[in-house]
Amino acid sequence: MLCIKRFCFVMTTIVSAAPLTDLEKSMDNLIEVYHKYSNTSSNLIESTNTIIDVFHQYSNISSKLDGEEESIDIKTTCQLLDMMVMGSTFRPQVDYFVEYLKFQNDYKVINLDQWMGFYRFCNEATIDFVLFVVAGEHLLPPRIIEPNPSGAFKENLIKVYHMYSNTRSNLIDPEGIEKLCSDLDVSRTDIRFLMLAWTMKAEKQGYITHEEWTRGLKALRADTIDELKKALPLLEKEVRTPSNFADFYAYAFRYSLTEEKQEGIDIETICQLLGIVLGSTFRPQVDYFVEYLKIQNDYKVINIDQWMGFYRFCNEISFPEMTEYNPELAWPLLLNNFWTLFSEATRRCRSNGRWIQSHLPPRTCTVFFFEQLKKPTTGIINIFHHEFLCLSRAAAVEQALQVVVDVFHRYSNTASNLMDPEGIELLCSDLDVSRTDIRFLMLAWKMKAEKQGYYTQEEWTRGLVALEADTLDKLKKALPGLEKEVRTPLDFADFYAYAFRYSLTEEEEKSVDIETICQLLDMVMGSTFRPQVDYFVDYLKIQNDYKVITMDQWMGFYRFCNEISFPEMTEYNPGLAWPLLLNNFVEWIPTRIDITNVRLEKIVDVFYKYTNTSSNLIDPQGIELLSSDLDVSHTDVRILMLAWKMKAEKQGYFTQEEWTRGLMALRADTLSKLKNALPELEKEVRRPSNFADFYAYSFTYSLTEEKQESIDIETICQLLDTVMGSTFRPQVDYFVEYLKIQNDYKVINMDQWMGFYRFCNEISFPEMTEYNPELAWPLVLNNFVEWIREKQA
Repeated sequence: MLCIKRFCFVMTTIVSAAPLTDLEKSMDNLIEVYHKYSNTSSNLIESTNTIIDVFHQYSNISSKLDGEEESIDIKTTCQLLDMMVMGSTFRPQVDYFVEYLKFQNDYKVINLDQWMGFYRFCNEATIDFVLFVVAGEHLLPPRIIEPNPSGAFKENLIKVYHMYSNTRSNLIDPEGIEKLCSDLDVSRTDIRFLMLAWTMKAEKQGYITHEEWTRGLKALRADTIDELKKALPLLEKEVRTPSNFADFYAYAFRYSLTEEKQEGIDIETICQLLGIVLGSTFRPQVDYFVEYLKIQNDYKVINIDQWMGFYRFCNEISFPEMTEYNPELAWPLLLNNFWTLFSEATRRCRSNGRWIQSHLPPRTCTVFFFEQLKKPTTGIINIFHHEFLCLSRAAAVEQALQVVVDVFHRYSNTASNLMDPEGIELLCSDLDVSRTDIRFLMLAWKMKAEKQGYYTQEEWTRGLVALEADTLDKLKKALPGLEKEVRTPLDFADFYAYAFRYSLTEEEEKSVDIETICQLLDMVMGSTFRPQVDYFVDYLKIQNDYKVITMDQWMGFYRFCNEISFPEMTEYNPGLAWPLLLNNFVEWIPTRIDITNVRLEKIVDVFYKYTNTSSNLIDPQGIELLSSDLDVSHTDVRILMLAWKMKAEKQGYFTQEEWTRGLMALRADTLSKLKNALPELEKEVRRPSNFADFYAYSFTYSLTEEKQESIDIETICQLLDTVMGSTFRPQVDYFVEYLKIQNDYKVINMDQWMGFYRFCNEISFPEMTEYNPELAWPLVLNNFVEWIREKQA
């Protein structure tokens, strides 16, 4: 509500810049204008319609001054907001909005829609110091604003900017950007760098002005490189919201225009850009569209309409079915052509009987079809009406899938045309995996195999097409990637449920016997939730209430592992719809110590044998003595594995809680049992699924100071030798040698450390033919590969 005193003050301020004659006339009418809109009983302005009328009245005065219809300049808007209705009622919102209006450069005036939009926002939205900027009838994305950046903040911004700017041009140029990306541990082609440019509203690719830099870092509230680095995950999360991503996607195109008045981008750049911007969200659509763009001859460049059209296609059209696609609905001709060709390709795949409808058609088949466009078609106006080409395509599809089928027949039973248990045993042998290896079960999951111990040709084809593996060697190489895919939380829940269904051997069977369940739990969950699995398996073997386990009980244990801390189980509430089996299990756990003959008090006794009595910790001296009693060196990888099993946090120290956790998991309550458990522990850690976690842990465990994020080169070299030396000896030796002679890096961070692990697992050595420096490798590895190649030359 607005009182007469405030109204007069505001209106006096508004007209103070007008010519004297206008000022005199306006002052004469102020009281009259106020009483026109105020409530006669309260003598206050208090309705929505009145607020609109006041805006109109003010905009009319303003129009005489600046010639603008129905708008208010920013300065006056800020004064009016402060003194009118919102200032007394919505103080935080007004303060932040006013600060934003003064800070931003996009708007010189505020129109009625924006004025009323902010009024609506104040009345309808909950605000916790998150500002929503109003534009037209829409609320633009949220942005945290620091209303009054301190002088130190501004000084830091300038200081960091000059670390990367060219002194002559006062711009961060391509060389400076390269250095910035290196310090942020992102590649120039990493989507996060493009998101950073979007936040800065950078206009010219490869260059950042001081104004752009300041705008971006203020928005991210980061005045140091460390803070900027920490802000990147939150920035990515913000950009990925639907309302922001559409704007970011359009920006990515504009930012890639390198010349003034340029309106199109060449196909090669567009293909790379699509991979960066949309690859993680719409991978199948991007892959097929890129293949099409590479072989078609009608377009040399892509314009903004075509670029945005593909974004609309990805969001509105189901893929690969595309049943909603209607070429009559104003789609770019480019997308009509793509739709027509893709539809024909998939139809040919179907008609040949080799495509499973629930999956994408094999890319090899579709790409072969696309390739027909490149072949001479003299005398053929429409390729779809030419029988010869149709037959050729059908033959090509047959040829593309024949290799996959040939591999199937190598292991199938000729009488049943199924891959039976004997064939699967032979397949496992050729893949160097056991029938009980979890990767074999993951392969069955990928195929959507229905009957345990048997694969149909359809299932086999589905799986190998999805893995893009048409030979046994390719299938073997695809297994680590498949395991990584399955281990993602969303896929693992589905995989865990599949493991149960796959173990049902009879039609209409709904439960699995206890012995099989115990084996299955060990295979599927053992590497992730070892203590829980061990306890649950022990319980299942000694209890007499259940002979079989149902799907509800099976999934209940998965929920238990993910939701309940163990062994404390403080969150467990038997009233919250848990299966009765799990209620019984939780009641039984406290008695397990006596049953398994692993006594907690004995574990504690061993702990106190090595603890420092003043600190109640096993300190470096105690670990030295422990290592001696275990007949291993304190620098032996097995001691590091023991720390990993305990989830020890501080290098060189074990707490009683960590010690108990580790020894309970190893079922060792004496030193001799612990000593005997070390070989099995090493075997457990060496499994691919565990080793990645252990490798990452070894880095964090070596951080000796709070908030430390990197490790000196000398320590890294020793750690690499300990952790990776036995598995990847040549790579470790070369990398250690390089680290010792290079001068660019004094420390190694986690991204660089994990990058080397990825390098060892993905890149053949010493050939390194697969290594592509554009694929978001840390710069230190790019330099390392260049160094090796120079050395080899």
